[in-house]
Amino acid sequence: MILFFQGCGYSWQGNYNPWKDKQIQRVYVKMMVNNSQRVGLETTVTSALVKEMSRIPRFKVISEEKEADAVIEGVIDSAGSNINSPVAVPSISTDPKAQGLGDLLVASEYAAFINIKVSMRKVGTKSVIWTQSFPRTKNYPGSNQFGAVGNTSALINSSQEQNMFIDISSLLAVDVNDALMESF
Repeated sequence: MILFFQGCGYSWQGNYNPWKDKQIQRVYVKMMVNNSQRVGLETTVTSALVKEMSRIPRFKVISEEKEADAVIEGVIDSAGSNINSPVAVPSISTDPKAQGLGDLLVASEYAAFINIKVSMRKVGTKSVIWTQSFPRTKNYPGSNQFGAVGNTSALINSSQEQNMFIDISSLLAVDVNDALMESF
């Protein structure tokens, strides 16, 4: 069985750094450029990437660009959320006032998304040695309660959306780290 997996290219990578042959052992993760309309998302995505790259020490993540062999940089192209499954107001409410709102739709589920492009370049050069785009989406429930006194659905939805951006950032960081190691 061991020979089978070795012959097929499967092996335990552990801390193996495939970029070592290109003299890349220390990397600096530059703050992402945020082209989305979500304030502060660049910090969330960059922090997740640093955390993930530090978790398995294939590279040594350092805090000074001048000490690095390569720089990992990226752009958040877009981020947001869309209504995933709209529901008519009368179907979700027993309030008689809701019957007149037959054309009004509310969301029962949203889909949060972040799209990024990440690249790696050798320090001291402008040439990119690796680049890839990463889209990620994650669904979360809506919290609409038509007619409920003290309805805070906008606050709840905003909080849920922010939590999804944190989750998506972690997933994107894993995607980037895996893609860097699988590019050979």
